[in-house]
Amino acid sequence: MKYCLVLIGLIFSSLCFAQHQLVVIKRDEVTVRYLPGDQLVYKRKSANAFVKASVIAINDSTIITSADTLATHQIERLRFKKGNFGNVVGSFLVTGGVAIFVIDQVNTLLVRQEEASLSNSVTTISATAIAIGLPLMLIKKNSHRMGFKNRLRIINQDSPFYYSDKYLQPKGYISPHIPRN
Repeated sequence: MKYCLVLIGLIFSSLCFAQHQLVVIKRDEVTVRYLPGDQLVYKRKSANAFVKASVIAINDSTIITSADTLATHQIERLRFKKGNFGNVVGSFLVTGGVAIFVIDQVNTLLVRQEEASLSNSVTTISATAIAIGLPLMLIKKNSHRMGFKNRLRIINQDSPFYYSDKYLQPKGYISPHIPRN
């Protein structure tokens, strides 16, 4: 009896380690990884609105969420935040525009010891940099269409994209033929 319980415990513990993962793959790189318990915001092909639900289980062909059970081919769009080059350029422009303005005011007050005044050229450069950079910094593409570029896949432990720790995942493709050290 005692050995039977130990055997059952080992079987169930091995099943816990062999979880399926839901991944979005773009150019052989995992963009987003979903595990059971994560929040999934998706839009079905037959619906007009996005649904926010938590992933309960991931099977070989279906995803069981708190709102519905669906297959990967039924998902048209996923919402997840991912920064891009425009966000970086926009934050650089906003920071640079504010820095130019502040440095000019400090130079006027402390170095030249004059009253604070707005220089026409510095104000124009600063306002232009902030006006161009602010929309670039704030506009983020949250909704990603599943299809040719973004592939939604359910992977198991045998896949080269599988990684057991969500937060320490490697970048890019991991070859199954090269040992992981």
